[in-house]
Amino acid sequence: MSKNYTYWPSDSDNTIYISSDIKFNDMLDLIKEKWPNVSLEKINIETEYIHTDCIGYDVYDPMDYTTFIKIVNNE
Repeated sequence: MSKNYTYWPSDSDNTIYISSDIKFNDMLDLIKEKWPNVSLEKINIETEYIHTDCIGYDVYDPMDYTTFIKIVNNE
C-alpha cells in the first residue's frame, strides 16, 4: 500500500484556510463573503504550517508542508 497520502484543511463555519499568496484585499473580500456582518475586531488572522503531502512517511521534508493563512471568526 502506498503511503503517498495528501491532506488539505477544510473550512468550517468559523474558520477559513487560504493559500499564503493571496492579496490582502482579496482576503478581506473572502471574509466579507463568508461572514457578511462580522466586525473585523472579531477576526483572528494567523499562519499555519501544515503537513499536506506524503503523509505517513517518517522522514521530514519541508516540501511536504504548506503554509496557509488561517482566518477565524471569534463571534
